[in-house]
Amino acid sequence: MYAKICDKSTFNTVGEGIVSQKTGIPKVSNIHSSNDSKMYILNWTSEDGKIIDAQITKNKKVDILSVH
Repeated sequence: MYAKICDKSTFNTVGEGIVSQKTGIPKVSNIHSSNDSKMYILNWTSEDGKIIDAQITKNKKVDILSVH
C-alpha cells in the first residue's frame, strides 16, 4: 500500500499518487503506518510553512488531522 500512496517515479513504478490526487500535494515529507496497518499517517509542510498531518486509510480516504 505504501508504494501506491506515493507518486510514481523511477524508483517506485507502482505508485498511484493517491496522496497527490486527493490533496494536491506534490510530495509528502513523512509517512508511516499505524500499528494495525489499516491506515497511514502523513505529514508535510505547505507552501506557507504550515505543518499538516493527515491519515489515509486502505480505502484511499484522506482526512486532514491538524494544521499548525
